[in-house]
Parts: sequence; structure tokens; C-alpha cells
Amino acid sequence: MVGPKTVITAGHCVLDQRAGQMATIDVMPDRNHDDLPFGKISVSGENTEVHSKWKSSFDPDFDIGVIHLPEPLGEETGWFSFAVAEKEDLLAKQMNVGGYPFAVGQEAVSGKELWWHKEAIVDTSERRIYYATDTSGGQSGSPVWAFEDEADGPIVIGIHAYGASLIKANTADGGYQKANSAPRIDADIANQISKWLSMPASDLTPPL
Repeated sequence: MVGPKTVITAGHCVLDQRAGQMATIDVMPDRNHDDLPFGKISVSGENTEVHSKWKSSFDPDFDIGVIHLPEPLGEETGWFSFAVAEKEDLLAKQMNVGGYPFAVGQEAVSGKELWWHKEAIVDTSERRIYYATDTSGGQSGSPVWAFEDEADGPIVIGIHAYGASLIKANTADGGYQKANSAPRIDADIANQISKWLSMPASDLTPPL
């Protein structure tokens, strides 16, 4: 959540290269198995969008999308701040990822339990963040956040979208290591999120 009615997620969660456009999406904040403390909102695929570069070419650097809610659920749940962070600032921080994996290790959890982990950042590119934070299938669209300092609230700086890939480590020996990654919130992505936040309610279709 980045606003009362705005959910940011990975682009492939609403428009997949193979499956196409999602017909409906169920939004269930803070789910714990069958316990739904904020209920469930079923949203039509018409109330979702993706970045234009994900829509046109499925560019993984722009794998980001939005779910527009027909009611202000964020007023109950609260929402994250987001920001553009410089590489030097990111390398000094640990990356937090919280989401709903299908499995944790060898244990199946069926995407119904919220799991969280934090670990050091590995490196960044112009549009991606690479981190050693544990993730698993099902966590795409999770916020990737850091803290300016421990007294401040969390600030989202990327949207988790990809599992382990081999990258050159940001170390003196120049070795390689596995890292998970997120499209990074740069000025372009931040501007897109701001536009989604300002979408007029009249453009939304009613809840299902």
C-alpha cells in the first residue's frame, strides 16, 4: 500500500508474459491462513495497470504495476512511504522483504503466511537492486524497504520481482554471488507511482 486506494506490485502479477492480463485479483492485507483481519476485496483486472515499458516489451527493469482499490482500505491498514535512493546510500543499508512465499525451505506454506527477512545489499545498477535477502516464489510484488535510521519508519526503494541470479559482487576480489533483485524506484518509477496515486476515483470500476 502506498496510499488509501493504491497497491503497488510487480508488473507480472497483473500482466504476465505467458498468462496475459489477470481477470481478477483478491486483495487480503495481513492474511494469516484463513484469518483476514482487513477482509477481502476482489478487484477487476480493469482496475490494474503496469508501467508502459513492461506492457510493451516485458522489460524486467520496469516490472511494476498497480492495483487501484475502489475503497480506501489504506485508511485502515496504513501505507508505506517510497523514495529514490542513491547507490551510496543503499550500499550502506540492509534490505527488508516481507511477503507470502509458496514455500520456506522444504516446507510448503501455500502463500498464506507472511514471512520477513533482511540481509545486506549486494549491489545496484541504474535500475535494479540486488540483495542477499531470502525470498521464494510467491513473493513477487513485495515491498523492498530500508530505514533512514532505526527511529524512522520504513521507506520502500524497490519492488521485489526476481529470484536468485548470478551477479558480480561489489567486493575487492570481484567474485560472483547469487542475489535476488527488484526494479529500483528511480525518478521515472517514482513519477509513475505518483501518477497512479492521483488517479481519479471516477475512473475505477465497482468492486466485484
